[in-house]
Amino acid sequence: MASPGCHLLQKYKDCTLQAKNRPMTMRRHQFLLDFSQERVRRYVLKKLRSILSSCNIAYVKWDMNRHLTEAQSALLSDDRPQGETMHRHMLGVYQVLDSITSEFPLVRFETCAGGGGRFDAGMLYFGPQIWASDNTDACCRARIQSGLSVGYPMITMGSHITATPNHQTGRVLPGNVRGGMSMLGAMGVELNLMKADVELLEEIKALLHVYKSAIDSNLLKGKFYRLWDPFDMHSTQASIRCGGNSLDGSSM
Repeated sequence: MASPGCHLLQKYKDCTLQAKNRPMTMRRHQFLLDFSQERVRRYVLKKLRSILSSCNIAYVKWDMNRHLTEAQSALLSDDRPQGETMHRHMLGVYQVLDSITSEFPLVRFETCAGGGGRFDAGMLYFGPQIWASDNTDACCRARIQSGLSVGYPMITMGSHITATPNHQTGRVLPGNVRGGMSMLGAMGVELNLMKADVELLEEIKALLHVYKSAIDSNLLKGKFYRLWDPFDMHSTQASIRCGGNSLDGSSM
């Protein structure tokens, strides 16, 4: 994406996805860069290298968070059909990600698009973690993560403990329920710790301790069992086992 006033768009008017003789559609105050163009890839790589080299960055959320419109390339030769543009565009995105993840192997990239819209095998190759959904309600996540687990390893699912009432559903849930569901994925904490009471902070600390002690042997190497289906019941439970260890989670 690129904002209208950015340097690249001022220098190259045809560096975005655009259809001939049609206005470009702006969404979220942004236009879409055409990654099929080498100059666009060079520009993005230069900016990313500069930012990632500026300080000790450990995590990047790669969020492609708007609809694709006017999916044509101004630089595609006339003898090629514009139907090739999106294929060429995605190959360009992969090329950028391949370069940047090779140069900065210790940076974790989490891919995202409108919640879980980036759960595809191509992006998963470069970003081992994907944001499962903007809906972080633990009860809703029981279904979301159960469905995703049919095709993807649990460790790939970004799954955070968030504030209550939940910002998406307004549901109020105790910390152990939110934490239990978060543990069945790439666990994180996404709330204002300065506003959390002592009880919640201690609860989160204990959950993180359990998670960190179990993640290597369980989530990465264990076998995942769905003990019952959240789509058929009003509750769910799952277990991940590796050797004699287990990591269990449930949500009501």
